Amino acid sequence: MRGKTIRQFLIDGQADGRWASELSNWTGKAYKIPRTYINQCMDRDDLSNTGVYFLFGRNDETDEEQVYIGEAENIFNRLKQHLSEKISGQSV
Repeated sequence: MRGKTIRQFLIDGQADGRWASELSNWTGKAYKIPRTYINQCMDRDDLSNTGVYFLFGRNDETDEEQVYIGEAENIFNRLKQHLSEKISGQSV
């Protein structure tokens, strides 16, 4: 198997902030965006594209770790919607 290169870019210059990642010979990108940084992503035009996203958290009833996998035509708008639902107490 041939090796691949992953290029990591720390958007905020901090390991605990936002990350953009690219895999060699792949047209997609992967981002790690902490919930507290979502509103700082308005300037990221690439997040208005179609994509798949993962939301990591804990189940409110069992306190077990869980992940929600979704897809959206506009990732940024969908993440903001999830954030507003979380704040208002609605489940996703």
